[in-house]
Amino acid sequence: MHIKKNTAHIVRGMKDILPEQTNLWRFIEKKIIKIISNYNYQEIRFPILEHSQVFSRAIGNNNIVVKKEMYTFLDRNSCRLALRPEGTAGCVRSAIYNNLFHNNSIHKLWYIGPMFRYERPQKGRYRQFSQIGLEIFGSDHISAEFELILLTSRIWKNLNIDQDLILEINSIGNFQERENYLKDLKKFIFIYSEKNKIKVQFDFNSNPSKIINAINLTEEESLKIPKIFNYIGENSKNQFLNLCKLLKKSNIPYKINSNLFRGLDYYNDIIFEWMPKILNYSNIAICSGGRYDNLVRQLGGMHTPALGCAIGLDRLILLVEFKQKKIKKDLEYIDIYVITITHDIIIEMLLFVEHLRSSLSYTLKIMTDISQKNCKKKLKTANKLNAKIALILGKKEIKANNITIKYLNSGIQETVHQSRIINIIKKYLKN
Repeated sequence: MHIKKNTAHIVRGMKDILPEQTNLWRFIEKKIIKIISNYNYQEIRFPILEHSQVFSRAIGNNNIVVKKEMYTFLDRNSCRLALRPEGTAGCVRSAIYNNLFHNNSIHKLWYIGPMFRYERPQKGRYRQFSQIGLEIFGSDHISAEFELILLTSRIWKNLNIDQDLILEINSIGNFQERENYLKDLKKFIFIYSEKNKIKVQFDFNSNPSKIINAINLTEEESLKIPKIFNYIGENSKNQFLNLCKLLKKSNIPYKINSNLFRGLDYYNDIIFEWMPKILNYSNIAICSGGRYDNLVRQLGGMHTPALGCAIGLDRLILLVEFKQKKIKKDLEYIDIYVITITHDIIIEMLLFVEHLRSSLSYTLKIMTDISQKNCKKKLKTANKLNAKIALILGKKEIKANNITIKYLNSGIQETVHQSRIINIIKKYLKN
């Protein structure tokens, strides 16, 4: 696409979602929100701007997200603010600030909105991206993880992509156990790089799975690498094994990925990701989550066990589009297309359509054609837009208080009194 020099450009890494795409976005968002509501999650809304220390305290000062990917700036009062790089920290801050945890009950919250990270743009990875987040506060029982996975599994089934995703799980223990593991991992990589005369440069504060991938181990060598599961305590191991049993019992296929680590420092114990099986999308998680029992206290609240996950909508929609190209076409339709024979009765048409909207369901899509095309071309447009019914108004119809209705699937049309039109439309669209 050629863009002139003086044309306003989009910011690199951002993406416009155009009208032809928003139908699919709305369709998927509605389906997900309906299922979330069925599990009794309550919606919470919080700002996209937070004090940057909310994220540095939650995610970790040395974490790559905080150090290199966060959009931060000083406001006019010299306060350092940040666009949220993820939703959990802001949700926890909001819950503490508004005293949601005062009665020690279990809270299930959900939110939807944009997140921002200064990453290298690629397919399914943008610098502004949309997520639906789910958080459970107040439960330290394995049933919370199990229900959260059941919920996400139900979403995939509802979108007909359950056969295209695989659940990957791991347990990463607590902070001290991870420190011990990282110490031994560092030692292993140092010995390996010395032995193979490889110069390896990476930040040990980054995600351990990125460190492992960076050194390109052979299959034989990868068996010798330290495994986090050997460093975690008995309670963490038992919780993990119990979850495996529950997943097996529920026929949810899963894969234990010992190299799976979430990129945010606040996680402990069980973590998971839903990964696509399709080769083109196999390196991007559609949904990621896990337990974070210390985060509420880290941000100034009382100790509250918690867990959650985030569904990446940009990635999910890419997958749904790839798998079900027909969905997009099915969403593009008009229920009622209203046209005039001559242009000088447009106002009368608009007033008539307002009466229709008041009498019919707001879920119906009613489109008025206010162009100056002739009647034949307007009907052609109605067919092109997959309209079910065309209502035609002319001066004769207005004078006699009539309207012509054309059923576009069959081509049959009839002229009826305007007082009958509501019942006719209801009956036809119901069938």
